[in-house]
Amino acid sequence: MAPEANGNDALMFSRLLGGALHPFLQVGFGVEFGQDYMVAQGLGMAAVTSGETAKFVLDMPSGLPQIANTSKGVTLLALLREVYDSPVLKPVMPYEPNAMGSTRFQKLIQNPDRGAELKRIYAKWSIDTTLTGPASDAEFASKAEECLWQATILLAATGRPNRAPRLDFFLMHVLTSALCIHSLLRILPDPVHKAQLLQGYARTSALFVLLRGRPRVNVPLFMSYTAFPRPPKHAAPGGRDALGDPLKEGETNAWLAMLQNALHHKDAHVLKVLRMLYYCAERYGGTAPGGAIGARDGEGKETHVGTGEMDGTVFVRAAGVASDTLGWVAYGGTEGHWDQSALGWDAAWEGEEKANL
Repeated sequence: MAPEANGNDALMFSRLLGGALHPFLQVGFGVEFGQDYMVAQGLGMAAVTSGETAKFVLDMPSGLPQIANTSKGVTLLALLREVYDSPVLKPVMPYEPNAMGSTRFQKLIQNPDRGAELKRIYAKWSIDTTLTGPASDAEFASKAEECLWQATILLAATGRPNRAPRLDFFLMHVLTSALCIHSLLRILPDPVHKAQLLQGYARTSALFVLLRGRPRVNVPLFMSYTAFPRPPKHAAPGGRDALGDPLKEGETNAWLAMLQNALHHKDAHVLKVLRMLYYCAERYGGTAPGGAIGARDGEGKETHVGTGEMDGTVFVRAAGVASDTLGWVAYGGTEGHWDQSALGWDAAWEGEEKANL
């Protein structure tokens, strides 16, 4: 976050967040596992990644996000609602089904008001950098938790009623990279740098929402997905000496089969998604309905329809959707695929037959 690494168009932080967050991921995993060579690879990747998103999501000329240093502010879920409601940030028309991500970005930035609007909204996400000790740790842990919850519902709750779930390829990277936040926060001693990391990630997540046509979260639909995902029934039920029936809903640990399945996927993204969701389930899986940070605003109203009923089962539900969509390959299933349609546009769903769900 040093000025000399970001001013004068060096823009290293912007580059770290570029390339579909791959430099961010590489550095984050390197830090988590203590692999210095991976950190070096990630920094090298960042150095050759375009920094063109800086003017859209970061503050210039510093190339870093400004921090609202107040003790109270709105949550990420509330800010996502503002993104949805903003007429300035409506999807670029017409919908182009085969457009590359770079093409969508260039069309998005043709109107400079969009970048200004995104920064205006996310400037409200205040992070108190004046705290010290355990209070400071709690502040940053809370902000990281917001990122993890939002990333989960952006990936798994953006489907449409009576349609098979879709998992957007780019929003998937928002989710997998969220797991790196805790590791990176631990190595940054300066609270301002920690806050800049969080702000940069949050704004980049919002950018991906816009690039995918502003897909809206449908929490009631998401919460209708099973909280007891299982692989296809291919084995005999437990014998008379078994404790419970492993094929009966709720009588086995759903994560055992899902993690085993992810280990055998050819696509490493699947394993990273399941790992992140399992991590969240362990930390936040006991959250009561409406207990997620930002589920309700300061007036007690739901930030999104259904968030008042959203609970810690979102992570196992999301993992089940991922396992069903990408395929139970370890249990005789075929490999599925990530969605590349930019599913936020209504036209991306036209022509698809209704699913019998």
